[in-house]
Formats: sequence, C-alpha cells, structure tokens
Amino acid sequence: MKFLYGLALALIFFEGFISQCVGAGGSEDASTSLNLRNLPSNVYEEILFRTGFSATEDAAKDRQRSSAAVKKILEDRIIQIVPINFDNEKMHEFDLGGYIYLNIYGVNKALSLFKNFGNLIKKIKVDYKFIDQVDDNIRHQINENIITKYAKQFTEFHIVASNAFLTFLDELSNGGERIRFPNVKKLVYHGPDFGNSYDLNSIFPNLESLTLHYNYMYVSNSFMQINMTCMENVTKLKELKLEINPDSYQLHELEKVFSKNKQLSTLGLVLTNKIDILRSVEIHVKTVQTLDIQVDSTEFLNHVSEKHSFNMPTLKKLHLSKSCRDCRIINFINCFKKLKTLEVWTHVDFIVSNFEKLIEINEFIMNNIPFIMNTKKILQIFGRKKKLNMVKWEPVAKDEYNTFKFELSDINKELKQSHEPTWKINYINPKTSYGYILMMRSK
Repeated sequence: MKFLYGLALALIFFEGFISQCVGAGGSEDASTSLNLRNLPSNVYEEILFRTGFSATEDAAKDRQRSSAAVKKILEDRIIQIVPINFDNEKMHEFDLGGYIYLNIYGVNKALSLFKNFGNLIKKIKVDYKFIDQVDDNIRHQINENIITKYAKQFTEFHIVASNAFLTFLDELSNGGERIRFPNVKKLVYHGPDFGNSYDLNSIFPNLESLTLHYNYMYVSNSFMQINMTCMENVTKLKELKLEINPDSYQLHELEKVFSKNKQLSTLGLVLTNKIDILRSVEIHVKTVQTLDIQVDSTEFLNHVSEKHSFNMPTLKKLHLSKSCRDCRIINFINCFKKLKTLEVWTHVDFIVSNFEKLIEINEFIMNNIPFIMNTKKILQIFGRKKKLNMVKWEPVAKDEYNTFKFELSDINKELKQSHEPTWKINYINPKTSYGYILMMRSK
C-alpha cells in the first residue's frame, strides 16, 4: 500500500515541489512541462523518500540510481484505469495471478498520473465495463490523452468493454487512420465481440500473447461472438488463451491459427464436451508446453478413452479447472507422460486423495481452496511420490500457516529419524490478508 500512498502524495505535491527543485536549475515552468528524464537525482530521491515508494528499500540495497528505481516501479505494474468515481476508494494496489496492479479510480487521477509519469508506463488496463457510467467525454479524454498518446510505448494492453473490440478501435481512430500498437506483445480483451474484417496484425504487428475472455456479468450475450478472419496474418503467437465458450468459433478456424503459429507454447481452452478441440491440439500444435483447460468431468470425460489417450510429448505443465471430481480425471492426467507440473483449481481434496495414482510429477500447485485435509496425511501422500520436490497452495491465511508450520516441524523430526527427505516451508504474503504456502523437499 505504500506505493498507493506514494503515488497519491506525489501527484499532490509534484507541481510545487518539482518547480522548487528544478527551478534552481533554471527551469521556471517545470510544473507544466515536466520531463522526468531530465530531473536530477536528488529530485528522484526526494520523491522516493517523501512518498514512501515500496521499492525504495530494495533500490537502496541494490545501489540503484533513484531514477532507475522509479522506472522499475512503474514498468513492473499494470496500471488499471477504472474511469468511475467511488466515494471511499480512489486508488489501490493488489496482486493477481503473479502480476501487480495499480488500480486507479476516476479520470482526473488517471490523467494526472500519465501527465507526470506517462513516459515510464509500459503496461495498461482500461476498464470500460460499466459503459453506462462512463460518458463520451470521459472516454474521449482517456482514449486521446492516454491510449492514443502512449500507444507506441505500451508492451502490454488490456481492455474490458461492453461493446465490440472493433467499436473500441474505431473510437481510437476517430474517423482517421487506424491506430497501431507497434510494441504490444500481450493483448487481453474482455468483452462480447472480437474480430471482424480488420487486420489484427497491422494493429499489433509484434503480438505474441492473445487472451480472449468473456464475463457474462458485464454483457448480455450468452457467449462471446468471434470472427477469426482478423487473425489471418497473425504469425508470432507464443500464447493463446480462448477463455470463452467453444461454440463461439469453428474448429477449422482454430486450426488455421494453429497452422500459422507453429511456435505456440501456451494454450488456454474451455473444452466442456469438445474433445475434438484437444485432438486438434494434439495433431497441429507440436510445441505446446503449458495447457490450461476448463473441463466438465461428466461430459468431457465421457469422450476420453484409455485406448485413445493423448500424445503430447512436449507438454510440461497442465492447469485444470472446473469439475474434477471424477476418477477418470486421473487417467486423463496420466495421458501426458512428460508432465512436470500439475496445477488444480477445484476439487483439490479429490486429486490429493488419488495422488498416488498419478504419474510422477515434480511440482504440484493447488489454488482457490480452503485449508484441506490432515497435515500428516497430506505429507505422507506427497512423500510417497519420489520425484515431487515442490508443493504450493493458496490462498492461505497467516494463522492457518502458523498451525501448519507447527505440525510440519514434528513431522520433519519423524522424517529425519527414518532418514527420509524433510520439507522446508515458506509463507509468501503479497501485501494481502491471504498468501500462499511454498514447500520444498530436501534432497
């Protein structure tokens, strides 16, 4: 949270303080024509120390220049703009999925941030899902003074919308030449309609990661509409996540994308009962190393046969979500003979209770679960898997971790006496009320 307060305070005193410091160097109008790259080190240091940036201490330890520390703070965060005002919450920082977000409410605060720090920001997320509460003037200010102005420097771009992606692009062009994002490598779109006759590659010529996500809470359609003709010239994808209903696209359209992006290493798909999609991945994507799939254990697994298992020799990580409480899910996981990491989001207790039936893996990750099962029983199960050397689960509250750590110390004593490998445990808390447990097995 120090970063939150730091930015807020920085934006308040920036004009007065900077004009004082830089004015001594001959710049009388620094408060209105500020260029951070020209500021002396003492100004950066004053910003860091007065505003309490969370990276100040680390920067000092690394003996970084203060300007480099500020640059790293902003480049490491996804700046998320929510252009509606709440009475009690204007700005906050949070961790999600391994990324740090700085959430900014209100258009004035966002415009102030980019006015002073815009040339340092590389990752941005604009949230237009509450379109009825964002009038045309506010959208125009954000589009013109943030998105269009800094389009050439962004490397990561997220947009949450209640309308079509093409409508959003048309707003940015405003009747003129189509906007380009030449350095964006990652594009994430949350909304009801993606694709059309436009050329996605001409807008994002260096796109390596594309995620399409539909959230029924924000839009009225039953699933995302998608026209993949816009992707005909996209050839550099390393990551593709279609977190949408598979009925929204045709299999042959997906296979065209596969054929033109043979270097794909990460795939995210909703499968439900669509076994043919996974068969297509098996045939056409020979480089996939990470597979993130949502399955329905009753429908999807009805189509999985032990006699016709999947052959994906390059697959190293499998991430499963949705329904996994079915004994056949174990057989499905065992299809992937080279698997190193298994991550499960639901029904973890079922997977753990059947853990000994799984092929040997090196890492097991459990997500979105309550504190489960008996500590000793869990570790006995894990201990019988000889190759398993890392276990992670989240979210875990601090008091739950303390209980677990106390029990683990007694278990480790027993393991030492029997000359078995012990477990080293750490609790990582990313500035929230819940963190995660990381256990590493001794050699």
